[in-house]
Amino acid sequence: MWSLLGGMLEEGETPAECVRREIAEEIGVVLDPEKVEHVRTRDLHYGLEHAFFARIDFEIDQVVLTEGQRLGWFDETTSAATTLAYEDNAILAEFFAGLPLPETTR
Repeated sequence: MWSLLGGMLEEGETPAECVRREIAEEIGVVLDPEKVEHVRTRDLHYGLEHAFFARIDFEIDQVVLTEGQRLGWFDETTSAATTLAYEDNAILAEFFAGLPLPETTR
């Protein structure tokens, strides 16, 4: 099953620090803190989920994947037709629709 990259907050870590650490750990890409945008926070059955967005330039075949089984690009049609883990389909549907996303949804 596919899911968006991410992970759990470590003690004393902010959500923004967490996303940068997780991306570095999972795919070896270091995100510029100035380019990471908070999209929203959702209160889901398993806890709070913070979603972020960053524009980065890299070749997917050059990524050294250290967690998970595969990395892939999904367009709007493919993501809508694929069941993603952690209720990630909702985040991607809103992203592709270009709708303004509220800071917090409860």
